Amino acid sequence: MIRRLVYITFNRLPTEKAHGWQILQMCNAFSKLGIEVILLHPFRLQPPGLRGISPFAYYGIKRGFRIIKLPNFDLIPFLQRLPSLISSFMRELNLALWSVGAIIYAKYLAKGDVYFTRNIIIAKFLTFFGLPTILELHRIPRWEKVILISMIHHRSLKKVITLTEAMKRRLINSGFPPSKLLVLPDGVDLSLFENLPPRTVTRERFNLPLDSFIVGYIGRFLSMGMEKGVTNLIKSLSYFPSLGIKDYFLLCVGGPSQIIPAYIDMAKKLRIDLRKIRILDRVPPQEVPLWIRACDVVTIPWAWKEFSAYYTSPLKL
Repeated sequence: MIRRLVYITFNRLPTEKAHGWQILQMCNAFSKLGIEVILLHPFRLQPPGLRGISPFAYYGIKRGFRIIKLPNFDLIPFLQRLPSLISSFMRELNLALWSVGAIIYAKYLAKGDVYFTRNIIIAKFLTFFGLPTILELHRIPRWEKVILISMIHHRSLKKVITLTEAMKRRLINSGFPPSKLLVLPDGVDLSLFENLPPRTVTRERFNLPLDSFIVGYIGRFLSMGMEKGVTNLIKSLSYFPSLGIKDYFLLCVGGPSQIIPAYIDMAKKLRIDLRKIRILDRVPPQEVPLWIRACDVVTIPWAWKEFSAYYTSPLKL
């Protein structure tokens, strides 16, 4: 029986990216099952808009579990100017050094019945220390696959959770026994979408056109360096006049803000009326249902690639 679960992540918390929301929701769900949850994460330098904000406040989650920030010399903000190979090595070194300290803390002070992580390196160290480990995989990086395969028969690796059947098949082909694998796609807390105000109210709140047909995209514009299809949405608008569609509006919310000017430039080159487009940076997570509510239709315009087709379980869906 699991009485205490220790979740270990090297991610910045809170973060504007979807993985932070998923991590906090997972911990919240475990705590609602009556499990004592301790979330360990490192000190990381935050952008101005997130400094001093607790993860509970940012994600609108009640304090049903503990979050402990452990010391860390954060190298990541300083690595952008270095060559990619050196930057990648230094990042992994930073992760490894912090992980060892975090796992020693987890073993002797947090003392969990099970240890949960999304990170292959952290999982490797957990199994090395003989701690019962559950690894939740959201992707299978090529260079980390060797480390993952080295844990196949380790007793301490209790379960590997994948988001999709395709990921499970890939691991079975690498030698993982099916008994150690579990497919659990991302889920949704439907209570977030209960008792929402009428569409007109949300449009008035966000200064959106009341009578237009609003096509929306709500989510980050980039994922692991890949553009997630906002360019395709903008290009599609150029066809609307020839189809006789006049009362349309494109709403894209999620950032990062630095690529928004490129989207606007694209719309100008395509001679699209800029009054019919609104592209915004990230918004607080608790506002997301309201932005969705304001739309007539929401989209996931990913291109047909191996990653998007077989290895994702998009939170926005």
